[in-house]
Amino acid sequence: MRTFVALDLELTPVAPDRQRIIEVAAARFTDGEPSGTFSSLVNPSCELTLRVGILTGIHQSQLDSAPSLASIVPLLVAFVGNDPIVGQSIEMDMEQLAASDVHLSNPVYDTFELATLLMPGLPTYDLASIARELGVQPEREHRAVDDAVVAGTVFLTLVQRASELGIPLLSRIDAVASNLPGWP
Repeated sequence: MRTFVALDLELTPVAPDRQRIIEVAAARFTDGEPSGTFSSLVNPSCELTLRVGILTGIHQSQLDSAPSLASIVPLLVAFVGNDPIVGQSIEMDMEQLAASDVHLSNPVYDTFELATLLMPGLPTYDLASIARELGVQPEREHRAVDDAVVAGTVFLTLVQRASELGIPLLSRIDAVASNLPGWP
């Protein structure tokens, strides 16, 4: 795949089973290199939790003056275009966007799923742990644009690792995984 867009969201809980988007970011990768980013804080029309504020470094005053999600959606959709979307546990981000009436029908590739297949035995499969194991160093964690760039770089590294396995092993993995829900 020549071009893809890595996507990441930062969220704050508003109820035990509901979250709101506070930051959206996407990083375009072309020919294996980052080639542009889109990032925006989002006014969630609710209070930022202390935990999320500490984790992200985002302040309530920044969110209060940020644009609404609806106002940045056209910019996000234009940036993503028709390119495949990559991310860590990307289905959760896609579901969160859909719950906010942002519907993207692009193909998606999940770094979590790829890492569980290609790196068995890791103690955890969060983005930071996978990145560390692959030698990918984030500038910051828990900020959407940095996490999107890391997810894109992790994806490229995992694809390279997969390409080194050879066709017979990849065919066997595909045959076994084809019985799993969501496997293409």
